[in-house]
Amino acid sequence: LQTLRATAALANGGNLLTPTLVRDSAGARVSLALPEADLRVVHEGMRAAVNAGGTAAALDNPYLAVAAKTGTAEVGLLKENINSLVIGFFPYEAPRYAFAVILEKSKAGNTNGAPAAMREILQWIVENRPEMRNPQ
Repeated sequence: LQTLRATAALANGGNLLTPTLVRDSAGARVSLALPEADLRVVHEGMRAAVNAGGTAAALDNPYLAVAAKTGTAEVGLLKENINSLVIGFFPYEAPRYAFAVILEKSKAGNTNGAPAAMREILQWIVENRPEMRNPQ
């Protein structure tokens, strides 16, 4: 949850949100006073990680502009498993949704980590929730 809050703050211009379970409630919001130029660099780097052959290329989708960052740690004596992380937001042009996927001890390899899991979720969104794809 902390990782998701931090990702949302990057996406929304530097406001740290407090989650709420009440529908239509905005929750508390604290400005982190992050410089706009710095946020722009982070956004551009996270987008490039997806659409310019970066570590989050598994999330590249022609119907949904995503920005993301990945992290991986090898686990086990023979490095046969990984702990995998992907954070990000979409749509890139006007972020509305942030995500964080963390997988522990999945089999090593690019097809088994958090980006692969998130790719499946994004594909479902593209096919079933078109309203989530467009900036508003």
